[in-house]
Amino acid sequence: MNLRKLLFGKRLIVLIGVLLTMAAAPVGILTFNQYMSAEATVSDALRRDAEAYATEWSITVDEAIRRLQLQSDIGAFGALLEKDESNTYAGHWIKHGTSASDFGMVVRFTQDGEATIQDYAQYVENGTLANMVELRTATRTLMDLTTTLKDSVESLSPLGFRVESSVDVQTNQIEIYVEDKSALESAMANANLDLGEAVNLIKVDRLSRPMSDIYGGISLWDDSRDEYVCTAGFAVEHTDGTKGITTADHCDDDLSYDDTTLPREGGTYVGYVDLQWHSAPGFTVRNMIQDGQDADDTRDIDSTKHYNNQSVGEHVCMRGLTSGYRCGNIKTKLFWPSPPGCPDCFSPGWVKVHKNGLSLFVDEGDSGAPIFSGTTAYGSIAFQAPDGGGVYMAVNQFANLGISVLTE
Repeated sequence: MNLRKLLFGKRLIVLIGVLLTMAAAPVGILTFNQYMSAEATVSDALRRDAEAYATEWSITVDEAIRRLQLQSDIGAFGALLEKDESNTYAGHWIKHGTSASDFGMVVRFTQDGEATIQDYAQYVENGTLANMVELRTATRTLMDLTTTLKDSVESLSPLGFRVESSVDVQTNQIEIYVEDKSALESAMANANLDLGEAVNLIKVDRLSRPMSDIYGGISLWDDSRDEYVCTAGFAVEHTDGTKGITTADHCDDDLSYDDTTLPREGGTYVGYVDLQWHSAPGFTVRNMIQDGQDADDTRDIDSTKHYNNQSVGEHVCMRGLTSGYRCGNIKTKLFWPSPPGCPDCFSPGWVKVHKNGLSLFVDEGDSGAPIFSGTTAYGSIAFQAPDGGGVYMAVNQFANLGISVLTE
């Protein structure tokens, strides 16, 4: 069965198609139950996120619920376009506004966008995204932007400046963040280095930093420092059956909860991953997260969303030790962090959530915090971005440690 049949159309037909073809699903595209918006009773968790969204955009909660549910279909369609139309696809994002017509999906192609989208007419005209997809042109494909991102950072490396970078699909450009822009520009001139018109240098007060040094609150206790430091992320299960919880790997190893030591089972701090996990002897590990200040403020986690199916502009939430419950929109999926002490550890492919009004922002102590929407896990906070927003690793990267998020 054609993968596009899997993504859109009548629910019963799609479900039958999934049962017949699930084993043949391509890598990077998730199965039906993992990303299609459900026609089921709205969960309390999704309703709470919708209430925050409704307040931000001055709309009804019902309209907010409709939009948040459609994010899954938009992400799935975006992943399909990126896979099948990579030679002209320049990215997509979700747009928001105060009226129902303001919400939708924007897709950019470098050429032949109208002709290309006709191949998907049965999905964008008659499916869940009918009259919601806006086409725009672009100069550079997403593949070109990603290549330019890597080439630019590599070109700057010999100059000795710590920089961070990201792809902005909305402007079709690369952003390079640096604390001393004038000094970098001077060094570039001396080296006769021109990064081209696709690259913007942006001065920031400071670059990303880990957020482990914080006191108090409901969090993970650092036995060696005798203080609370980081935020527990998601409940996970290893391939060998061992269950536990996650946090950021840049947090200390000697962690405990409720006066009980949590043995470190593994961790890594490279590529797209800043993650460690600990088993939890004596505890019942459950697929829940705390999403408020009180211990009783919890929600179940019953699904995960792959990086490929997350969209720029998507509305997501977090709960951290310091910042509490916050929500915001994805700004870029190609942020390239360069933390102090390990500037070359990571690769472009981190997700940045923008700080704007009620949007999500993070502070020291939020490291490891869960990123979610409704009852779906998206990732885990690692850094505070130059603009104060949050930078997280996508949940599918948990597999690098042989673990997966508990969803039942």
